[in-house]
Amino acid sequence: MFKFKAEQRVKKRSSFLLAQKNGRKLRTGSFLVCVFKSDLKNNEHLLVSRLGITVTTKVDKLATKRNTLKRRIREVFRLNYPDIKKGFDFVVIAQVGATSLSFEDIKTEILSSLAKASLMRPTPTISTK
Repeated sequence: MFKFKAEQRVKKRSSFLLAQKNGRKLRTGSFLVCVFKSDLKNNEHLLVSRLGITVTTKVDKLATKRNTLKRRIREVFRLNYPDIKKGFDFVVIAQVGATSLSFEDIKTEILSSLAKASLMRPTPTISTK
């Protein structure tokens, strides 16, 4: 359905540090989401939002658990990418205990923090009339 493309990822250390230093910080129970306004455009000259994920060994010693957490965070963004406002870099930093969360808990924490910061497109209401 949707593919999480290379142009949608924060790759360079300088971009991570810029978002962490100058970006707006959204705290949840298990994550720190740094949001930085970006003017990057894709090949069609449309604004894109990018995602960077940081999960250190302090979060969990096992690489398999850290990688599973990163895949789940990436999947939350991939599935909700059309509803996320464009033109921003998002750096998600996992906190201790984040690897024990279910996919639904991760989704709820991240999306609710983005919605509170008005970084999600409002969901359309369906009229029953």
